[in-house]
Amino acid sequence: MLKKLTFIFLFVSLLTSFLVSSALAQRGIVPVAIKNQKGEQIGLYKGSYALVIGVSDYTNGWPDLPGVDEDLSAVGTALEQIGFLVYKILNPNRKELEKVFNDFISKHGYDKDNRLLIYFAGHGYTIAPKYGGTEMGYIVPSNAPNPNLNEQDFLRVGLSMQNIEVYARNIQSKHALFVFDSCFSGSIFSLSRAIPQVIQEKTNRPVRQFITAGRANQTVPDVSIFRRQFIKALSGEGDYNKDFYITASELGQYLEDTVTNYSKGSQTPQYGKLRDPALDQGDFVFDISASAQMKVFKGQIQESFKQARSEEQNKQEQALDELKKMKETFMGELKRLKQDGERTNKLLEELIQSSKIKKKLIEQQREKISKLQEELAQSKKMQENPNQQNRSRQNLGTSSTSTQSSTSLPAGTTVKRWAEVILNSHSIYDYYLYKKPIKHTKYELGYFTSGTRAFVLEKQGSWSKVKMEDGVVGWFYGAKFKWLE
Repeated sequence: MLKKLTFIFLFVSLLTSFLVSSALAQRGIVPVAIKNQKGEQIGLYKGSYALVIGVSDYTNGWPDLPGVDEDLSAVGTALEQIGFLVYKILNPNRKELEKVFNDFISKHGYDKDNRLLIYFAGHGYTIAPKYGGTEMGYIVPSNAPNPNLNEQDFLRVGLSMQNIEVYARNIQSKHALFVFDSCFSGSIFSLSRAIPQVIQEKTNRPVRQFITAGRANQTVPDVSIFRRQFIKALSGEGDYNKDFYITASELGQYLEDTVTNYSKGSQTPQYGKLRDPALDQGDFVFDISASAQMKVFKGQIQESFKQARSEEQNKQEQALDELKKMKETFMGELKRLKQDGERTNKLLEELIQSSKIKKKLIEQQREKISKLQEELAQSKKMQENPNQQNRSRQNLGTSSTSTQSSTSLPAGTTVKRWAEVILNSHSIYDYYLYKKPIKHTKYELGYFTSGTRAFVLEKQGSWSKVKMEDGVVGWFYGAKFKWLE
């Protein structure tokens, strides 16, 4: 017994380390906690999402930018490594560009606790109004005409910073950062407002921030210095105050310093915030402490695997396969262990003490046989009295004490009635509610016992779709129901 418990403890510890490497598979949905120097949580991102757009092939008078493809891949990988779910879009025209922005904001921009990053690599252009006023910057879709040849059509097809500002204001999430690896006027920025100095203020206050690779009328090379420095900053070099977080303000300062230096002054990034007192108080935050730890851990694992393969590659591959299977088998138990330690410990006890499970299954089977016998006796009585049978048939839909096996309902039956769930299964996993009618741990929603109240929606073979009292909708396998008023 002690040896088994010790093994389980050690295995759970091993799986916990694997969770670190598995975090990348859950990008965008893993909450990111922001803590102060005392270790106290003072901010939280519920989800991290990035829209990475690049235009390399232009069709209407602009020179192509073959380096953009590589830029998108590198930037996307860097963002994924620090917890972002990344959407990559290549060579959109004006209509496609608008749809991409709208779809991305609609899907992820209405949750206030999300952080959104939008990165554009391609041509930029600045136009000064003919009758004075502020210069306006544009990003150039793939089908935009060259303004030197047809300025009127360019103004119609190019996406101005006014349009970008509308998108920024439509976002309801607390923090949004726009990064442009192109050059144009920075009239949308506000560079005069003070930056909050406390990390708590930065995370709690809303902000819309912008970074461009250069100023108006500066040439940004296709071999992007900006992209390389952007990735280096996210790896940790942009953390000027060494607090293990990189704010968008620090990122902008780092890019301004390094890109200006490496381009010998020919390219000067700009950064700032939207000119709006309601949207310029906070700061977009990257948690680089987690990414740095992940990088070290990943390097150690890779080196270990490299050494193992050089010595005994076949044996190592077999061990990895076995470990993967063990990880998949116990992932569900580990998840439930985190959610409810007491309940999961009980489950582990039952798994270890198989005799208890067998006894419980026998008792459940006896209950099932007893209820079936009661139903058979009731059916015989109803056959002896046709009038009683007709009355029972009429009242069957409303009786609070009648029971009916879900398996007696034809496939596809719509039920829509409250009932107590009776679970008489031969497998411990049939006590779980699944989000799909498939018995697999990755689809498990929760563990339930007989007597649980649920609203029965429909029946599909041995599967019954139900809505629990807390609003969760899922599927039970082989369940019977005690109908309630």
